[in-house]
Amino acid sequence: MMSQQTIISPSIDGIMDIKNTFKISTLNTSGLNTTIKQEHLINFMNILNDIKILGVTETKLSINIGQHLYKNHKNYKAWWYSQALTLFLKGKIRFMIIVIYNYANNTIKKEITELYAYVKNLIKEEIKHKARIIIMGDFNASYDDYQQEIKICFIRILYQHGIVKIFKSRIDFIYVNYEIIPDLIYALTNKPHIVSTDYSIVTAYFSYDNIFRIKAVAIAKRHNTSYTNDYKRYDYINSKLAIITDLSYRLNIDKPNILALSILEFKQFVKDLFNIVTIRFKKEDENYKTERIKFFIDK
Repeated sequence: MMSQQTIISPSIDGIMDIKNTFKISTLNTSGLNTTIKQEHLINFMNILNDIKILGVTETKLSINIGQHLYKNHKNYKAWWYSQALTLFLKGKIRFMIIVIYNYANNTIKKEITELYAYVKNLIKEEIKHKARIIIMGDFNASYDDYQQEIKICFIRILYQHGIVKIFKSRIDFIYVNYEIIPDLIYALTNKPHIVSTDYSIVTAYFSYDNIFRIKAVAIAKRHNTSYTNDYKRYDYINSKLAIITDLSYRLNIDKPNILALSILEFKQFVKDLFNIVTIRFKKEDENYKTERIKFFIDK
């Protein structure tokens, strides 16, 4: 439980304002190489939405220019490296943040495979240290595009290492490992109108009270249940997550943070999905029969 009441209200630019939360976002900026756009981005983070960590992609800036961006800003620091950012926090808590901008060209399989292998090795190393892992950015992959098999395999790698999606726009994602899931409060996607880009920003809200505490204490405090039981719930839902996520995506039904549901809530959500499938199939079948009848009448 949070020590203070969670208060939710709209912000100026569309992101919900949830008090006492730690906000993490990702955005494809479609270029960040003008001074005015750089100012708009930092204002969007700082003044309008109080975003604590923002992973930006497709900036079109060199490392040399990027690493000096916002160097005089009192609240934010830009990290501009081709490696993951690892934070060491009080209480021996370790955070690793990876921002991905995947190759748009599916034919350069060698480069894509090398990228996946590099990220996979980073994840495996951090798992040894029991780190909390956040992977976000523009994956240039969509669940419903099966022509992108080489891109989808990266998502499978994440699942194999216990790293799961908490929210997405079309091709922009935020993934975290299980250690952070219990501290997730809310997630959404919306247009950052002040920043000129065709992409939506994806934002996740975490509890300030728990995200910076040792995992076992945080879970016990918020859920009043054992780690083992909670893991069984997570494992049960995660084993069925791929097909349910795919189905809800195809039906255009947005259910943020499926992994935070109880088993009963998850089963009800699955029932609702299949009821919708049945209703839509019946309607499409009736429409098909009507068209066939008209065809034979016209003949």
